Amino acid sequence: MSSWDSEGLWAKGKHFTDIAGENEQSSVEFALFSALGLECLARAALTKVHPALNADPREDVNVLYGFGFNVTAKPKSLPAHSVYLRLEKIIDDFQRTHRELCEFMALQRNAHLHSADLPFDNLSPVKWLPRYYDTVSILNEFLGKTLEDFVGVEAATAATELIKSLDEQVMKNVRTKSAAHAKVWEEKSSQEQAALVQAALSATVHLGWGEVMRECPVCGSNGTLSGSQVKEFQEKYEDEELLVDVQFLASDFKCSACGLHLKGTEEIAHTTLDTHFIETRSTSLHELYEPEHFLEYDNM
Repeated sequence: MSSWDSEGLWAKGKHFTDIAGENEQSSVEFALFSALGLECLARAALTKVHPALNADPREDVNVLYGFGFNVTAKPKSLPAHSVYLRLEKIIDDFQRTHRELCEFMALQRNAHLHSADLPFDNLSPVKWLPRYYDTVSILNEFLGKTLEDFVGVEAATAATELIKSLDEQVMKNVRTKSAAHAKVWEEKSSQEQAALVQAALSATVHLGWGEVMRECPVCGSNGTLSGSQVKEFQEKYEDEELLVDVQFLASDFKCSACGLHLKGTEEIAHTTLDTHFIETRSTSLHELYEPEHFLEYDNM
């Protein structure tokens, strides 16, 4: 049953995906090879449950092959749309939206390969790529693998952000919240707005570590974006100072002028605000190596 081996199908899907990754996301090649990789990945998930599920049931020889019997005829696999229908019933997280994305990609692929049409030519990545990554993530999780395993570390980082943009409820909440604050803001007089803008400016003059000033996406006043540290970069020496850049993941935004309060990276991602920001701190060689110094010499 090597033709329907789950690991082999996953590896083949990854191979196609690697080829896709060598091309720009707006290219025909990226979309085509992504579609090919997606079908292999889906079949890998199906055959993990049992290879017989991948068999075209219209001929006994196909089912027998799926159960491990030696057959002389070439076994035929299930049509792609039937693979996706079965996965929808088997994997809880694989829902109608994921099945429809798979079917859409399969239709585009078939049209590209079997007709004179060029369906991938004007297909914008924004129309399919977020849901594609979401689907790929779910299928890999079912297989006991990660998105990074399948698309690579760099692509997985960007894919994770695209997946977050699919949360319609979060998007709806942010839009509703922003619209409400915008309405209240617009109803204020110009004198009231000016006073609140000035107060917001004063409130962001002295911020703590992990806090930066950013323009409010609703009223344009100064607001405070805060977050948690995720990465510290290599120290650098500039202008007679030893500097260290620290990256933060934004998790909260507050505007004292219009009252907008965004909670969590997911809400922030649905605005014009950055989800990451950099703070720079000045340090010294003594501060960098002092902990090691004490560990080595404290007990002498």
